Amino acid sequence: MKKYSISLVLLSILFFACSKSDSGGSGSSFQAKINGTSYNFNLETSHLLRSTVTNEKRLDFSGTSTDGTIKLVVTLGEQSSTGNGMSVKLYKIQLFNEDNPSTTEDESLDSDDGFITYGSKVGSNFVFGVYAEKGSMRVSACNESAKTISGTFECTLTDLNNNNVITISEGKFNNISYTVIN
Repeated sequence: MKKYSISLVLLSILFFACSKSDSGGSGSSFQAKINGTSYNFNLETSHLLRSTVTNEKRLDFSGTSTDGTIKLVVTLGEQSSTGNGMSVKLYKIQLFNEDNPSTTEDESLDSDDGFITYGSKVGSNFVFGVYAEKGSMRVSACNESAKTISGTFECTLTDLNNNNVITISEGKFNNISYTVIN
C-alpha cells in the first residue's frame, strides 16, 4: 500500500506540475492556515479522474499561495467510479504513520480516502517532501451537474526525512469547478 501511495503522490505531483488552468469558478476560493499563518491560494487545476476498470475515482485540485511560496495539492479518493462527483462525507487522511501501541487504533494502516501534497518554493522550483499525514477532509457540498465542490480540511504533516512538522488548519475550499476525466 505504501509503494502504491507513494506512486500516487509522485504521479499527482507530476500531473499538477505539468498542467495549468484557471479552474476557479465564480465565487470560488481555496485557503488554509499553515503553521499559524493564513494563506489564500490561486487555484491552478481541478480534475475528477474516474476509472471504471478499477472501479474508483479521485478528485484532485491544486493551488499556489498568492505570495508564490507554497503549493498544495488536495486529493480525495473513493472506491466507486459511479457519478461525476464525490460523496458528501468525512474523508480520513492517514499515510505513513507509525503505530502508537498505547492506543487501540492501528495508526500504521494507511487510508485511501485522500492525502495532501505540500510543496515549498526553493529558488524557482517547488520542492515536495514525503510526509506522514494525519487529518481529515469534509466535503460539505458537491454538485455533480455543475461539477463544483466545497468543504474543509486539516492535517498534520511530519517529514519522513527530518521529522519537521507542518500543521495545516482551517483549510477551506468553496465552489471549486472541476473537469471530469474518464
